Amino acid sequence: MPRNLSRSGWRTVVARTQISTIFRTSSLIAVADGYFTGLQKNDGKGINGTGTYPFTEDCHRIENGAPTTNVPRPANIGPNEIYAFGMDCLSQFKLGYYFVVQNIHSRRYPVVDRERGVVWAHAIFDQGTVNQGVLSDGRPYAFRGFNRPSSILVTEMFLIENGKIRRVEMVGPSAPYHMNSPWPGGLSGN
Repeated sequence: MPRNLSRSGWRTVVARTQISTIFRTSSLIAVADGYFTGLQKNDGKGINGTGTYPFTEDCHRIENGAPTTNVPRPANIGPNEIYAFGMDCLSQFKLGYYFVVQNIHSRRYPVVDRERGVVWAHAIFDQGTVNQGVLSDGRPYAFRGFNRPSSILVTEMFLIENGKIRRVEMVGPSAPYHMNSPWPGGLSGN
């Protein structure tokens, strides 16, 4: 296991989670699926235009062992430049920062720990067909490096507390654009 993945702290976070309520499996899956729905064609308007996203105020996300939220701004990035990694999960989604992810398919939720509020999900992110857009605050933005269609074969763990996501950890290698999932099906058949 690469060092950055083993240091992510997931085991510590889950071990410290106090079990106060046992949640319904379907409720936990709905929160995790809401994350994917809000991420797909992210426009800052909330899940299906509701104005809301399912995050706690201290939500933190790690991708392939590296933090993608709550990272201090490096000195070489100006104060007027968009530095999404310095934002929390909710701020990134409300900004519409992830508009580059155009489709999330083959969603699957093979493991749900109802006592600890943990959901393990698989999905495929299709991206790169749109790499320029306008953020919810009106600023134009271009994703460098997303200039050709590609996909990510994603596995994600969600820590959910009181119906909101507190922690997301994702591991995902690149894949050919719109590949079929090696794990077809899922609860919703998406």
